[in-house]
Amino acid sequence: MAKRNSSDFSPLNFATNSSNEKRSKIVEQINSLNFDKISTEMEADKTTPAWAKLLLGQMGSLLKIAAELLTEQTTTYGNFELHLKQQQQQIEENERQHCLVITGLEESNKQEAIARAKEDQEKVLEVINMCKVDIGLPTAVFRMDILEKFNIVLCNRTNRRGGGCALLIRKEIKFFTKHAISKFNSEIIHLQIQNAKCINFILIYRPPNTNITQTKKLFKYIESLISFNCIILGDFNFGNKDLNWVNNIPYSKNNIGDIFLNFFNISNLTSITSGPTRNDAYLDLLLTNKPELIHNIYNDGSLFDSDHEALLFDFVFPRIKKENRSVKYRQYTKTNTHLLNITLSSIISAISPQNFYLEDKYNCFINNIQLFLNLFIPEKIITRKDLTHDYPTHLKASIKKKAELYRLLKIDKLKYKEIYDSITLHIKIQTRNFHAKRQNAYITKNKNAIYKYINRFKFINNEIPVLYHNNKFITNAYDKAEIFANIFLENFSNINMQYNN
Repeated sequence: MAKRNSSDFSPLNFATNSSNEKRSKIVEQINSLNFDKISTEMEADKTTPAWAKLLLGQMGSLLKIAAELLTEQTTTYGNFELHLKQQQQQIEENERQHCLVITGLEESNKQEAIARAKEDQEKVLEVINMCKVDIGLPTAVFRMDILEKFNIVLCNRTNRRGGGCALLIRKEIKFFTKHAISKFNSEIIHLQIQNAKCINFILIYRPPNTNITQTKKLFKYIESLISFNCIILGDFNFGNKDLNWVNNIPYSKNNIGDIFLNFFNISNLTSITSGPTRNDAYLDLLLTNKPELIHNIYNDGSLFDSDHEALLFDFVFPRIKKENRSVKYRQYTKTNTHLLNITLSSIISAISPQNFYLEDKYNCFINNIQLFLNLFIPEKIITRKDLTHDYPTHLKASIKKKAELYRLLKIDKLKYKEIYDSITLHIKIQTRNFHAKRQNAYITKNKNAIYKYINRFKFINNEIPVLYHNNKFITNAYDKAEIFANIFLENFSNINMQYNN
């Protein structure tokens, strides 16, 4: 996780916010006491001893001085805390400004990792010597070739240089970025891993100075992004003053904690964070609505110079087992059918006496038929290529473009809906024209082609079923044809005429 400050952390161990509240209440109570009025009433009361009047006057002065001291201490602490935060931010900014990336250097190819690191560092120092750099020498040298194997998704902070969110994803993993935005004083990356079951990753950085209103809007927005198989992780900066975690169950301690707890329960999330990531505070969280996707999670110290511990875990990609619905067929020809018949005729007389019972004879006969059928006329699987039409190049390009638009349609429906519908209609018309041209070319090839074409779609059984006409059952084919002819002429002829044989 990224290096961030915790709002409840103080290196000098100053009092917590609860102590500040106590100071404020004491000052309010002291200011609410009207010592002048009490002194006037005691002066008028002749029964009040003089020592009591003197004691009350001295106590009033002491309490006023104490209230002034408490107010000054609270103001001083607030100013110091602000100064400390500004100083820490300035240190981080200076570190970022002094980072240097050198490209084009030949990397070491030694076998040992330490030897490679030393040789790389020597080459960097040679470059620095050539530049005559005397101060600001590097404290660490890192190799950046690992980035060549990853796609990088960034969401930088808009109100300050550096920081934000970043994801490195191996290039062999297919994904698309749905959101990478900075809003509600936070940075959010939302991407979807493409496989049989889509995985949604939501990475969040919420700074410590995010107020209650911004926090409420942030979680309302994140709630709208959550779907099945969702993983939410990031630096939320919820300190011990906000939440108390017991067995990965959050317990709220203030209003901001209430907002997170409500979001946590409504979204049906589970925290599988292995432990606190800074001192005893759970600043970085790993949340999901599918706990079975995460395995072997543990804290592994800080990365580089970060003051947060790293959360390492194994992720399981869920996949749907596709059913193998292969279509098989046998290609019968005169040659293979003739060989099959000869073989079966020659073995029937031989296998019949081998079995005594009728059931055994039947099973033996069927098994032999199946054996030689697979031998002479084996089954073949209809592949996708066999079912694909040989469309022209322009139509294939349109179909490919439609598939691309379908993926984009999932991201932004309003933007791509119209163009997707347009190309769908275009493909439908072009496909219909393609089949019509093929059919017309086959029919017009010669005068007998039309009959061959129709015979391909005729049913084997062309017998007209029994008709019931004029309270009689008609079974003769000639009589059936007569009935159809008369009805046809009666309904479709413009000339009043009788049908003659």
